Parts: sequence; structure tokens; C-alpha cells
Amino acid sequence: MYRGKLLDEAFNEGWAGKTLTEITPPSLQSVIIGASSHCASSGCAVYTVLRTSDGAGHALDLERLLLPFGDNGRVQVILASLQLVSLEGMVERRSAARKFEAQSQAVLAVRISAANAGK
Repeated sequence: MYRGKLLDEAFNEGWAGKTLTEITPPSLQSVIIGASSHCASSGCAVYTVLRTSDGAGHALDLERLLLPFGDNGRVQVILASLQLVSLEGMVERRSAARKFEAQSQAVLAVRISAANAGK
């Protein structure tokens, strides 16, 4: 429904009215859509980290937190927070999407149950 201007800068594509399958590159569909589907079906928050490298060989991580919202045990909206992180190099949003499409690996996937939120 809404995406920030930094996401537009990274992807430079019109996403309005498109499904996640339509906008996710084929090489990333299993991890991106898999985490989203799990969030929707389980009602749990999902945190994932995908890793690629920048032009200088430094690790570049895409941290993705999915938060489910709904009513009567049914997820109706998923809020996604995305963060690009490089501890050693510079993050170039305009080229980062292509780097993740070309080569990336899932380095972390965590499900966070709402039942455990207060613990």
C-alpha cells in the first residue's frame, strides 16, 4: 500500500496494484514469498536476513521484519520493514537490488510468536 522513497530509489518500479509474486525477482521468490506466506498463515512476526556483497566484497545485508495485523485470528495486513546494512562499506541503494538478485543467501530466519512477545 505504501513504500518509502528509499525503496523507490532502490527499485525504481511502480508496485501499486501488483502482487508480491509479480514484483519479487525469481531468484528471491522462495525466501521472500516463503517468509511472507509463513507470516500470513501463522500470525507470527518473521525476521529474515539476506546477504550479498558490494563491489568491494564487503557483506551487505537486507534485514526484513514482517509484522502481521488482523482481526479474529486472521492476518489482513503485513507491515514490512526493510533495512540495508553494511558494517564495512557504503550502501548504494540503486545497485543493491541487482546484487541481491544476482547472488544472495539467507543467513537468518526467525519466527516470533505473539504468545512470546511479553517474555
